[in-house]
Amino acid sequence: MSTIAYAALWVFVFSVPWERIFVLPGISIVPKATGAVAVSLALLAALMTGRFRRWHPFHVLAVLFIIWAGIVLLIMDKGARLPAKFWTWPQLMLVLWMTWEIARSQGRLRGLLLAYVVGAYVAALDTILIYRQQAGALRRFAAELGVDHVLLSYIEKGQRFPSEGLVRTLAEIRREDARELLAVLCRDRIVRAFAREIRRALTGKDDDDASATKELRSSTSAVLSRAIAALPDSGGPVPLARWRRSVRTALRAEGSKGSKAELEGTIALLQQKELVEIKGASVRKTAAHVHAAQPDERVDLAIEFAGIFAKSLTDEVIRPASETYFQNHFLTLPAGQRKQFQRELDAAIRTVIEKFASEDESGDFFQVLVAATSKEGEHR
Repeated sequence: MSTIAYAALWVFVFSVPWERIFVLPGISIVPKATGAVAVSLALLAALMTGRFRRWHPFHVLAVLFIIWAGIVLLIMDKGARLPAKFWTWPQLMLVLWMTWEIARSQGRLRGLLLAYVVGAYVAALDTILIYRQQAGALRRFAAELGVDHVLLSYIEKGQRFPSEGLVRTLAEIRREDARELLAVLCRDRIVRAFAREIRRALTGKDDDDASATKELRSSTSAVLSRAIAALPDSGGPVPLARWRRSVRTALRAEGSKGSKAELEGTIALLQQKELVEIKGASVRKTAAHVHAAQPDERVDLAIEFAGIFAKSLTDEVIRPASETYFQNHFLTLPAGQRKQFQRELDAAIRTVIEKFASEDESGDFFQVLVAATSKEGEHR
């Protein structure tokens, strides 16, 4: 029975490196199935022999760590429920126990190492096949558009802008309104040009980066704005764990991977700028606006504003059916009342925002940009 249990454990270890090849929605089906069989047979083999191998102190520490982590997570979420990622630790403990119980000899341990290496070859082969298939699809699509596949790859990665003719051809192939795609192209060109000029004006350096839409995907201020928007304007506390998930979502929405390092760096920057306050397992908003102090921060914030303006402008001019609100007003202010006008305008806008702002993450993230300025040469 021990041999059968070891064979099941070997198959499970072999399947781990390529667990993502065959999946159901959210479930890696092969390791789940082979793991369940391996645990059942390992337990059955131990019961049939009537002997359980004595644990090493490391096993005891691992179990205590899992219990401690579960208690801490429950306290942080105020008794809600344990996050799905927590259950990875008990699963790893089961793998550790099976290996300890079944693979008692050096030969069996080497066999499990071999199983993992062979499984890694399966994952590597799958990666190569996917690359070849996608490369072939890209070449076929490029041929259909009548462009070089290398150029199309650069466009796909955001390193080059497509021509208007290419955009129209793409819209025709996809049977879409060309104006929608041209609006996106127009917006990206506006932001790209603005970013180049504002960087030159603030830093005195030319922008030599060949990436076409880099600025649209890497705005730190946009991430900070979304992170602040996930907190109530009343300044009331919310669970820290839930807000951290919102910040990770904001990072991914702005083109980042949302890694742990990026998440911690963003939260640290929010605290450094005194925009949020974290106490224990809760967090609250302490300020509503991102204030740029350094030149790089000012460039970043300016690019975010340019993106909002460019999208609003193109929506108004090219996509009039969109839900974007874009209006302008003209007035003559009495002398000396500029500051009072700006304060009352800000208060009115804040009142409307606080009335409609929601903590529901399933809602739409709405960007509001307000500008009030005099014509060049008329400022007194």
